[in-house]
Amino acid sequence: ALTVAEFVADLSEEELTGWRRMRRYSSAGYLQTRLSPALREELGAWHAHAAKHAEPLNGHLHGTVELANLAGSSLEERLREYLEAQLEEWTGERGLEWSNSYGPRTYHRGATLAAHGDRIATHALSAIVYVGEEGPAQPWPLQFVPVGARDDDEVHQVVFSPQEDVLLYESTQPHGRIWPLQGDTYSAVFFHWRPRGWKEAVAALLGD
Repeated sequence: ALTVAEFVADLSEEELTGWRRMRRYSSAGYLQTRLSPALREELGAWHAHAAKHAEPLNGHLHGTVELANLAGSSLEERLREYLEAQLEEWTGERGLEWSNSYGPRTYHRGATLAAHGDRIATHALSAIVYVGEEGPAQPWPLQFVPVGARDDDEVHQVVFSPQEDVLLYESTQPHGRIWPLQGDTYSAVFFHWRPRGWKEAVAALLGD
């Protein structure tokens, strides 16, 4: 079993600070839910015809990865409104400040995403939306450290499907996909917000 201590061993000081010291908005740190059937169908159709280019790799991302760009589209706006309403219902927070969307990102066979916390300054509450996958039907779980987890607790494994295609989560909770993708491709898109007062809290915490 993968323990929290093993999973977070290589997090940066800033990632650890965000995880351990920023405010929490839920009891578990994440919630699986789903898109409306209409949005799910539209996102799949959009992605099938979207232009894609190679994504530069970084310290967290490894393997062959491609990126499409949903930003600025009417579909992005409708997805954002839908997901924001779900986040507000889940956390009880109102007036969330929109940060950005990213992707969809398509991972190819063998890709991994190291354990990390999202960008602390702008990413407080987020949503991952499963777009689809190709190849052998073998789950590719997202590893997630729930709120309140201790070092010797097991990391949770979150599996997406067309029936549970959205993960709402607290962005600074450590997460990743540390085991190589066994299928041909796997695609997801990411949306990020921060509550009122978050920016000032981060600045005070980091001394900026």
